[in-house]
Amino acid sequence: VYAEQGNHVLAESKINEAIIILEALEDYYGISEYLTYMSDIYRERQDMKNAISYAERSLELAQRNGIKKQLSESNLVLSELYEQSGNTLKALGFYRQHITYRDSIINLENVQKAFDIRTTSELSQQEKVYELQKKNQRLILYATALALFL
Repeated sequence: VYAEQGNHVLAESKINEAIIILEALEDYYGISEYLTYMSDIYRERQDMKNAISYAERSLELAQRNGIKKQLSESNLVLSELYEQSGNTLKALGFYRQHITYRDSIINLENVQKAFDIRTTSELSQQEKVYELQKKNQRLILYATALALFL
């Protein structure tokens, strides 16, 4: 919020405080995300060297901890930063990595959705079978009782 309001000094201070807390909690996803926020602050200040440095730290942290969403995001940020810096070849490399991780995330989400649909369908089918078995047991019970009285 402070960064959006243009108060970059306060934003930087608060983000650094948050990163210290997140390090104690070992919340590497949050740290990686906040490092990209720091990169954005430096980008707005036109300090591309520090902007790239923070984005690279975010990427390294995401790589060390296998955080695919942040791998995608950090690569995208680096792609934009290098493009703004005029290094289109490096920008393209990071953009390709962003696309790879983004597609991987989308594929995982689609597999999870398919699994959820299949599980729900199988559970529904099992419930139907169970209800039919209960109905058949009642019919057998009634038929047996009727046969005993006849």
